[in-house]
Amino acid sequence: MTTTLAIVCNDGNGGLVIGSESQATMGFFVASNTATKIYKITDYIAITISGGVADAQKIVDQIRAMAQLCQLDWRREPTVRSMAKLTSKVLGQNRMLPYYVSLIIGGVDRAGAHIFTLGGLGSILEEKKFASTGSGSPMAYGVLESEYKENLSIDEGVELIKRAITSARKRDAGSGGEFQIITITADKGVEFVN
Repeated sequence: MTTTLAIVCNDGNGGLVIGSESQATMGFFVASNTATKIYKITDYIAITISGGVADAQKIVDQIRAMAQLCQLDWRREPTVRSMAKLTSKVLGQNRMLPYYVSLIIGGVDRAGAHIFTLGGLGSILEEKKFASTGSGSPMAYGVLESEYKENLSIDEGVELIKRAITSARKRDAGSGGEFQIITITADKGVEFVN
């Protein structure tokens, strides 16, 4: 139960804003108001988690290790698509005992900004403008559908993410806590927004 989202912005070469809130729940009990839900995978790729925390943290650890191996082997940054496909393979290998997760992988590479959503059985979908996962995603999608516009600046993207998360926090019991927001651009890579 959570709200995570990502939107494509335009900073000249393309960029992303990825956001979440920080509340973790166990059923109807708020277990934490400071849970991390966005993780840096490489200097230009990040992942959001929703669903089972243990499953999601295991996936994050595996993908980070695989990204480092790819960097050593290829001697360059892996593409966002390659990291999404690799994650899909890891998820798909566990179909008999699937991971209880819903993920967003976003980043910037030579081909521009990319967003992929992944389900626990290994499904993978590329989204061109925005994506959201978690129990608060219906409310977040309502804001994104009505307010997203082409060529958003990074700063406008941060404000849109905040409005979408705020909407989810008002109506979804599984979403709360503080904003967690990062930006990813070709020139600066992953940066955490205060």
